[in-house]
Order: sequence, then structure tokens, then C-alpha cells
Amino acid sequence: MLYRVLAALLLFMTLFASTTAAQAQADAPLIVVIDSDLYAYSLADGSATRLTERPANRKEAFFFDWKDVFPSPDGRYIVYRDIPDYAADAWNNNETGNIGEFPTDLYLIDLMTGEQTTIADHPAGTRWGEGMRYRASHVGTSLAWAPDSSAFAYLERLRGGDTGMRLVIYTLASGTNHVVGLNSPYNIQWTPDGIRNGTRLFAADGALLAELALHPDADPDHPVRIGNRDYLVVRSLADDPTPGETFLFDLVSGDYSLAIGFISTVSANAPETSLVFLNYDNDTRPDGVFTTSGVLVEREDGEAPFNVDYVIAPDGQAGAYNEAGEGARGMVTFDAEGTPTLHAGMRVVAWGASVFTVSHLGAPARLKATDAFVTAG
Repeated sequence: MLYRVLAALLLFMTLFASTTAAQAQADAPLIVVIDSDLYAYSLADGSATRLTERPANRKEAFFFDWKDVFPSPDGRYIVYRDIPDYAADAWNNNETGNIGEFPTDLYLIDLMTGEQTTIADHPAGTRWGEGMRYRASHVGTSLAWAPDSSAFAYLERLRGGDTGMRLVIYTLASGTNHVVGLNSPYNIQWTPDGIRNGTRLFAADGALLAELALHPDADPDHPVRIGNRDYLVVRSLADDPTPGETFLFDLVSGDYSLAIGFISTVSANAPETSLVFLNYDNDTRPDGVFTTSGVLVEREDGEAPFNVDYVIAPDGQAGAYNEAGEGARGMVTFDAEGTPTLHAGMRVVAWGASVFTVSHLGAPARLKATDAFVTAG
């Protein structure tokens, strides 16, 4: 009898946790920018809750966009990047010259409580050109959440340092950063198997689980997941594939293949059923938004106002983008049938967590053998 009661209680707790997580994802707000601050915007009632109160110098120097905000898979948290005050002042006073990127600090916001936590910032007294750190600064692949939203990994580079890019894991429960890898490539993806960083696989505690060697002609790029298997997109230094084809390195077997398809974006929570943002890795717009059966849902028509900065809903069944150029009005959301809804006066920068895959018109990529990386002799 006691066994049956305990089993029933365990089942209830499991179902309750699953329902709570699913509800949190369904209710996850869009993260939008209004007057250079972040807000949580609810589609249910149209309310906008302010998340940040940035000083004027940062607002003048640094404008948030979709590469600066990273939502957790469960929809409860976001991590965002912002410029430190010393860098904002240097930019506003014309002391920086032409730069490719700003040094940045990282912050965590709990969307349920509004609490903000500093993850990594510059020490007091830091000056322009000295000790500058660049965190999560590579578009789309430099910060990745754990599937259960308990931690995230990010890349950090110290200007002038001799360690190159380093991989850091932040755990929410302990509130601590842990450096686990030096000279890390510009890509991370946290899968059920662990943290993929180039050809290395790390556990959540930072232990190195596996490392494979690449062919000398293979240049590592995005980590992608097709079905339940992890791959690394590689660029060939000797033989580029034709458009619509992508070289892949199997991160388990070490085999190479040629995928018929493009690097694309899907929901991290529901990759198998998600809408597919085709050929969308680090640009402002996909070639189109497709269902998994290949039905075109939404596509930018090439006329002003232009559709840019696409983001995907937590369940993968909707999306949003910003209008840009002449006649731009604000943010537009669309459902799985492509029906648009305008939300004027705001810009979207995040919604649901996403991962990279390789897709052919919405369907998973077809893989075939390749001899592009066969060593002669």
C-alpha cells in the first residue's frame, strides 16, 4: 500500500513539474527593446514589464539587438550582454576609434521575480585598452544553456591575453563561474550529451569527456544537432561544397559526410516539430520559415519595410521579427500559418531558446558519404 502511495506521489510530482515547465514555456514573454531598455512583453494581455534601467551613457553607445539576449529553454531566465560604463564613456567621447566589437559584461534576469544577477563584469577602474573582456560576443554560438536551464556556458576573451578564447560554465544554484577550457573555438551547443565546443565534449561540471581530431583541411564551424545526433559543420580549406550542401563531422564516430541542406534554426525545446528558419545562422533573416513537411509559412519579400532579426517561440510554433527601413512600424509576430500581428513601437531581441540544425526546406538534411577529407596516400 505504501509503495502504491509513494509511486502515485512520484507520478504526480513528475506530471506537475512537466506541466509547470510546459506552462512556463507557453507563457514565456517576448524580450523587446523600448527606449533602449529591455522589457518582457506578454502576448496574452499586451503588457510590457521593464527589466533594465540603463544609464544614459550606455543607451547612447550600445543598442541591444538579437545577438545580445539569450533566453533559457524553460522560459524563466534571460542572460544579456551590456557595455561597461568605461567603454560607453570612451565611445561617446570619441576615444575608441573604429572598433569591431565592444567589451561586454553579462547579467542574468529571473523573469518570474525580476531579480538581476551580475554574472561577469569588468573590475572598477578598468580603462579603455586595458584589461578589456569580450563575453558571448560571437553571433549565436557563444552562449548556450543547459537543456534543463540549470546552467549555461559562454565564451570569454581577454584583449591582449595569451589564453585566447576560454570556455566558462555558470551554475545557477551555486552562482559561480568555472573556467573549463582554454583556446576554445567560436562555437558552443549544450546537448543532452554535454557541452559541445568544437570537437570537444565537456560534462556539466567541466570534465572533458571526449575530444576528436579534425582533418587538416577541415575548419570547424557551427555545432548542429540532427535528430538525436551531434555534428560539427566544417568548412573545407580545399574543396567547398555547392550551395545547399554542408560538410559535417560526426562528433561521435569521427566520420565526415555531405548534408543536403543549410544550417538552420529550430526551437531548443521541440526541435522535431519546430518551425524551421531555413539558412539562418548569423544573418538578419532566414531564406524562409518552413514547417517540417516543407510548407512555406513566412518569407521576407525584399521590399521596404524589410523583415529582420527573426526569433522563434519557445514551442517552435510561432516566430517574430522586426520591420526595418522606410515605413518600419515595430515588431511583428506570426503563427504556424504565417498570420502576422503588428506590435508597434518596440523591437524584439529574444523569445524562445533555439539550436542549430541542418535542414532541406524544413525537413532534416539528407546525409551522404564524401571523400573531401580523405587523406591522400
